[in-house]
Amino acid sequence: MKIILFIVMFVSHVNADRMGEHDLKIYMETCNEGNAHGCMTVFFMYKNGTHIKKNYNEGLKYYNKALKLRNGRCSNSDASECVNLGKMYKYKDAPNVDYELSKSYFEKAKMIFRKGCNDGDSKSCNNLGRMYSSEYNSHDGSTDNFKAVKLYKISCDRNNASGCFSLAYMYDKGNGVRQNNKTAIRLYNKYAKIKSKSCIGGDYEDCISLGRTFERGQSVKKDLIKAKEYFGIACDNGVESGCVNYARLNSVKK
Repeated sequence: MKIILFIVMFVSHVNADRMGEHDLKIYMETCNEGNAHGCMTVFFMYKNGTHIKKNYNEGLKYYNKALKLRNGRCSNSDASECVNLGKMYKYKDAPNVDYELSKSYFEKAKMIFRKGCNDGDSKSCNNLGRMYSSEYNSHDGSTDNFKAVKLYKISCDRNNASGCFSLAYMYDKGNGVRQNNKTAIRLYNKYAKIKSKSCIGGDYEDCISLGRTFERGQSVKKDLIKAKEYFGIACDNGVESGCVNYARLNSVKK
């Protein structure tokens, strides 16, 4: 029995190592194609020894590559990459922790999002709100739920689904606003309505998002029939995860 257990453990270990090498190769390829997230994943795999041999110095090469990629994009007014840079300079195991520099990148991100919001971009309003919201853990210590609520409202009034969801959550939890279940439900329903329109209009990733929302009963009443419907739309239009999720729900016993 002990021999069998040893063999099973050995085979599992070998399979895990092979999987780690396969994943490492994929993330290295995405990194070389300019994907900073892929570079950071390689860094963490080497740092933590995730199914591969630990090698911090080798991982550091990919950390620095991610830093370079994000620096260039932040310089070109990509606010999300400025946020990511801010996080990288705060990461406790990073080789170049610099809290002041980190804060400056968060401020630059806010400036870019604020300009976008003032120029009418609803997504920028929502993203700026997230930077102030305690729910998303303000990275530079400038949490202000009241500001977040105002920005979410602007975003939602401009029919941004994420803005409506964020605002609904604030009403649901009573963060920065009086807790109000009816308002929260109304806003969650508006979120679903906007997502549905976007899905039918050709944004099939929104079909996936909405399918998951109805499947899990997140913010809306759980409805597996609707979930399957949205996954089916995505599948019919070439989104593989839509087909996988549709088949999974189709096999659920009623």
